[in-house]
Amino acid sequence: MEIHGQEVVIVGCGLGTPATLTVEAAEAVRSADRLIGPARLLAALALPGVQQSERTSGPDVVAEVHAHPDERIAILFPGDPGFFSSARTLARELGSSVRILPGVSAFSALCDRLRIPEEEVRFLRADASALEDIVYAVSRNPWSCIQTGQRSSTHAVLTALMEAGLGALRASCGYALGQSDELLAEDTVDGLAQSDLPETAALLLSNPDWARYTVIGLPDEAFFRGTVPMTKFEVRNIAASKLEIAANDTVYDIGGGTGAVSIELSRRAYLGKVYAVERLPEALYLLNKNRRHLRAFNMEIVAGEAPEALKDLPAPDKVFIGGSGGRIGQIIEAVHSANPQVTIVATAATLETLSEARNAFEQHGCRTEVLQVNASRLVSRGNAFTMFQAINPVFVMIARSPQ
Repeated sequence: MEIHGQEVVIVGCGLGTPATLTVEAAEAVRSADRLIGPARLLAALALPGVQQSERTSGPDVVAEVHAHPDERIAILFPGDPGFFSSARTLARELGSSVRILPGVSAFSALCDRLRIPEEEVRFLRADASALEDIVYAVSRNPWSCIQTGQRSSTHAVLTALMEAGLGALRASCGYALGQSDELLAEDTVDGLAQSDLPETAALLLSNPDWARYTVIGLPDEAFFRGTVPMTKFEVRNIAASKLEIAANDTVYDIGGGTGAVSIELSRRAYLGKVYAVERLPEALYLLNKNRRHLRAFNMEIVAGEAPEALKDLPAPDKVFIGGSGGRIGQIIEAVHSANPQVTIVATAATLETLSEARNAFEQHGCRTEVLQVNASRLVSRGNAFTMFQAINPVFVMIARSPQ
């Protein structure tokens, strides 16, 4: 229920001390009849004659405001209420007359203390992100600043980074900056994970090698291979280009193999998600190894056989079929049932697979294109001869939805 005629302001309290309030915020606190907020801020900003209500959850704050309709109320938020907070939601519930006053965020304070330009930093709130998404963001950015919380604590975030092979990154942890119990610790991720740190804090991480893990068009030699067949460089880059991947696409790689195609697609869909579907144990091992080695943390490995393994996945925007186990028609049917507008690229080494796939595409009214890719690479034969060696020819089929 909206408030009417009552003066309510949401105050960004910066670092939680009177000295870090803006002039406007300080005036809002002084002129209030009642302060509502967490105990820490109420204690730091207490004024004689001003009533206090310790409330932190949104519904409790709304109820407390409605319980005192004749009072001027200041709702205290730590840091900047416009930056990774519930202040906007709270303001909508209370009504359009509620003002929001900005403050200095913990992110800004930590960056300033460590002399890191904020425009170079990717900011994340751990409680609003999956741990795997935090790991992926850290792997792709030169600087990342993470506000940890109760759901994803400081230790949980550091542990996830270690398990992903990012334990050697330099990290800083800031808590209660500018206050009497301030903590600022600097070490590697591994080192901080062994420290006694607050559950809720700001973590700043440096990743000087981030750009290496954004390159597309990786050579075959970049991948661990074993005895699992791998879609060769020339074919996978043609296939990836024909898929026309958008940054936020959801993509399937069916028959993930070594992960060469999955990882190529994951770097193109860098704001999206790639699901690598594979049934063979050796291939699943290599998928995991290459995912970690090349930091493809927006790629999820799905152990199972298509089409059954697809039933619980989000509907795809793009699909690559590199291995079908003789069931390409059923796979195409399942994919089109999930999204009739999907774009599919499939590879085939035999005319039989090509024919089955074309028939399935025609049944769905797809616009199809078929290429045969023949490529040769220059190789040396002893000291005297250099010659071209052909890779196996492959059919590449592209199917798009009807216009």
